[in-house]
Formats: sequence, structure tokens, C-alpha cells
Amino acid sequence: MSNSAQLIVWPNNGVQGSSNQRFYFEEVGTDYRGEKFYKIRNVKTGKVLDISGGVAYNGAPIIQFTDHGGKNQLWYFRGSLTSYFQIVSALDDHYCMDIEGSGKANGTRVILWTNNKANNQKFHRAITF
Repeated sequence: MSNSAQLIVWPNNGVQGSSNQRFYFEEVGTDYRGEKFYKIRNVKTGKVLDISGGVAYNGAPIIQFTDHGGKNQLWYFRGSLTSYFQIVSALDDHYCMDIEGSGKANGTRVILWTNNKANNQKFHRAITF
């Protein structure tokens, strides 16, 4: 699999989703506040979610990329992992993952955006075994 595939919105492909729709969270450390940070790894490709170009700004694409250990590949979860939560950048915690324009259409991009606590910045996880 090549690097830089854009993260997009797509309907679930079945009860557990296809492996390209599944991710797992790897706890990789804590910051100076004691807050845990994670890598988010795709089950199919083994690549991690990454802020393209390594710079936080409104509209920065969220892509999958080979794990290089950069801060642009580290994320915090704000809220409850058993309910809705935000996925906040460890590169700059003023930014979080955002469904572009609150879109619901297939192919809508997941981007980085200033944290405004809107519903298009809230995610939940489906637990599968």
C-alpha cells in the first residue's frame, strides 16, 4: 500500500467492516500532563493516521502513512472511549479530526480543524473481536 491515502467517510461494509475500515489504538506514551497519546493504525495496511506535511492548520488532510514516529502521527482522545470523543492532534492540541463541512456523502474528507466541539468533530468506536 502506498503512503498518503486520504482518510474519508464511507458506509460500514458489514457488521465488522472491512479491514480497510478498521483501526486500532496503540498507546505510546504520556505527555507532561499525564495525558495518554496514541497512534491510530489501520488493520489492513498497518499504516498510521498522519497529518499530511507535518504542519497543523485548518484543512490539513488526514492521511495514512508509514509509521515514522513523528508527532504528526500521535493523537489524544478527549471524552469517553465508550461514548463520543474527539481525536486531538499531539502536534498542536488546538486542532482535532473533523469531517469536512459536516459532510455525510461518501468520500467526504477527514481533515484537521480548530477544535470547536461541533458534532462533526465527535467520533465513536465500534468494538469488534
